[in-house]
Amino acid sequence: SKIHGGPILTFTPTYLEFHPLPSPTPIRIPWDHAPSITAIDYPTVRADVIQRAHIMTTASPAPTLIDITCLDWTQDQLQRTIGYFVCNPERRGILATAGGVDVVRALLRGQDPDA
Repeated sequence: SKIHGGPILTFTPTYLEFHPLPSPTPIRIPWDHAPSITAIDYPTVRADVIQRAHIMTTASPAPTLIDITCLDWTQDQLQRTIGYFVCNPERRGILATAGGVDVVRALLRGQDPDA
């Protein structure tokens, strides 16, 4: 299978999008579905250990399982960043600007992006 050339994770003002490497199509989750990371596990798939996120949303009673092997973020970093934009919808617009990168970087470092 052909590996895509885009980012593994994209944040926009209206949704976040995961694009696992082996998948030709991304998984788009609207912010209005209140995504949250409930777990990360490490199953073996075809003799390789992968990193898989379990993402709950208001749109589904079961978690969406997404391969995030190439995303070098911890569960805390991922939940902190996603949770910030779920809980602060008025801040999502910044994701369409150059300042959005700074906000995400601050969240990854565990800093308050509004300070």
